[in-house]
Amino acid sequence: MPARKHNRFIRTLLVPMALWLVQVINAKEFSVAEFGAMGDGETPATKAIQAAIDAAFAQGGGRVIVPQGNFVTGTLRLKSNVDLHLEAGGTLLGSTNWADYEGNKRCHGWVTLLSAENSQNIQLSGKGTIDGRGLLLIQDIKEKVQAGLIKDSFHRNRPDHEVRPPLVLFSDCDGVCIRDITLTNGSGWTEVYKNCTNLLADGIKVRAFSYWENDGIDLIDCKSAILTNLDIRSEDDGICLKSDDRATCCENISVINCKVSSGSSAFKLGTASFGGFKNIRVKNLSIYDTRRSALSFFSVDGGAIENIDVRDVRAINTSGSIFIRLGQRNQAAPPGTIDGIHFENVDIQVPADGKKTSPYVMTLDLPPQSERGQPINPLPSAITGLPGHPVRNIVLDQVKIRYFGGGTEARAFVSTAALATVPEKARDYPEIGMFGELPASAFYVRHADGIVFNQASVSFLKSDFRPPFVFDDAAKITLGQVEVRDKKEAPIVVFNDVTEDSVKNLVAPVNPDLAIKRQSSLP
Repeated sequence: MPARKHNRFIRTLLVPMALWLVQVINAKEFSVAEFGAMGDGETPATKAIQAAIDAAFAQGGGRVIVPQGNFVTGTLRLKSNVDLHLEAGGTLLGSTNWADYEGNKRCHGWVTLLSAENSQNIQLSGKGTIDGRGLLLIQDIKEKVQAGLIKDSFHRNRPDHEVRPPLVLFSDCDGVCIRDITLTNGSGWTEVYKNCTNLLADGIKVRAFSYWENDGIDLIDCKSAILTNLDIRSEDDGICLKSDDRATCCENISVINCKVSSGSSAFKLGTASFGGFKNIRVKNLSIYDTRRSALSFFSVDGGAIENIDVRDVRAINTSGSIFIRLGQRNQAAPPGTIDGIHFENVDIQVPADGKKTSPYVMTLDLPPQSERGQPINPLPSAITGLPGHPVRNIVLDQVKIRYFGGGTEARAFVSTAALATVPEKARDYPEIGMFGELPASAFYVRHADGIVFNQASVSFLKSDFRPPFVFDDAAKITLGQVEVRDKKEAPIVVFNDVTEDSVKNLVAPVNPDLAIKRQSSLP
């Protein structure tokens, strides 16, 4: 999205929201204590807090105050023109009894702590905390599953995420504002916004590493949203955009000035990718201590990814850097498309010691860079499509990646002499280690058209026998001002199934004595 158009989009979203927030601030206040809620950390307060919300709604809107104290609650339903405001020291403690939770009808009936459905102008605000007490709740869920009170597949020896309440689940809402709140100790995804429009999430702190699949924030088929000043530490994906509906998509989304640490991928779009993603902007993103990729972009369910702009990203101590994947999990439908992702001013450091990067307790304790299999060489960035369905128009401008290196020929399952043995895995769930051993040390590009590297620099702390760049079944490649440092072995670039006229602006690398292979097939 061009900068001028993007700024107009932000003004269009924020100005009317700011006017509504002024109205909320000046509206009548309803303290939950006045409705009988006790903040002693033991007495159930669900009915009293809900009564305060209902009273504010009945009077056309208002601010519901949660004062200092620990208020135990099950599902609360936020309603139009209501601000649920948690004062400093005010905490909502999620009930540890699963029976106290109700479903969100507009989101597959998933149970949740805070729910909103088909509402307008709602806000969750304040310096307080929502604590899901996830581990205690999980224990209750497990006991009820074993007793037959909850129907659940218990996949991988844990309850499905549909029965593990998010702390926040808003669906089909317009005019949503979440500000300054702290969210912690969820039993599944932390906060979910599905089919919401005109959404602002600002200054939220997320601490989500008490159990499996603790995503930081998930947007599903949302339109016109700004995520800004988020501080997320999550066991699973940090900031994740999804699309569940082929008839719609995530569109006009901005992620600005956010900090993320993740036990999976820090910023991701597309693990669910039925509709697609359009006009997504990421700017000033700080990433650290991340187990999989810093930046991931997937279309694996038939959706379209287009007009994605990623600028000013700094990542340290992350196992993977950039991963772009076009797959086809649904073989009955044609593949989707990825056309138009622009990276600019991206600086990524893979860990200096090559060890596990995520500190979170639920992260699988696997050998470095391995995905539930044998150890493999450190993984490069990857841009991968499918035969006959290339990833198109990817620009990497001012991209700098420092790799750990250390790739050895003795460990390799695949060498540059056997590119055909890299599996396609069109139906597989997309994750950084899905292909196993890869023949490149910096960038592996396969089934791609229109790939531009400009002012790109890669370096290695340890010697790596693999060539930094491998292009296999690729066209319209531009390599301008590409630097490869700390690389002693040749070649640095391998082209396979790439015609001579498809390579443009090839500038000699920093190591002019290293070869560049141009050939239609490798021996």
